[in-house]
Amino acid sequence: MLQGVSLLEMTTLSKQLANHEHSFAEGDYIVFQDEACNGLLSIIEGDACIETTYFGNRFCMVEFVSAPYTIEPDVLYGIQRRYQSSYRARSVCRVLECPKSIVTELMASNVVFRLNYLNLLSTLASRRRQASPSTPMPSLESRLAQFFFRLSTIPKGRKELRTRMSDLAIYLGCSCPLISESLHRMQVQGVLNMRRGHIEIPDMERLMNTTFV
Repeated sequence: MLQGVSLLEMTTLSKQLANHEHSFAEGDYIVFQDEACNGLLSIIEGDACIETTYFGNRFCMVEFVSAPYTIEPDVLYGIQRRYQSSYRARSVCRVLECPKSIVTELMASNVVFRLNYLNLLSTLASRRRQASPSTPMPSLESRLAQFFFRLSTIPKGRKELRTRMSDLAIYLGCSCPLISESLHRMQVQGVLNMRRGHIEIPDMERLMNTTFV
């Protein structure tokens, strides 16, 4: 977000944010899903995971991120100003909080910050468009892959979905045996791993680039 900002402006901003740096121990939650967003949070050191629940907690998608990472900049303004996911530290994390008043001031006065912010929002909007399939899914495996992709906030990297086979069957409109058979075929292809109540996707990009017939 601050790439390209001048040294003088960075020095001034550092003074303004001197008391806005927070430390989180491994396992601590940085923010919770549906918590109000009152500022721009950036993970500046450490690793964290994103936990997003859907459909009354029937699905929980876990994703993994590392610093530097800005937490949901698109919910700071607009109608929906609540976090869409929970963020939990996987190591000791340092998080910089930029209050909304300072973000608004920077947006108005600093063209570099404003462009960086707009680029970040454009990237997020592009990811959401990718989550909508443009053509009918030819197989149940393809439908499962698309469903996993739509539950993700980041279109790449390792994911872990916590769910039950019966809930997948209900959502996709088919039987549990069919879901089980499809998931086992996908496991044989090496694009996911299964254990009770968990589906691990080592690489979302590889999953989405795999042809299922």
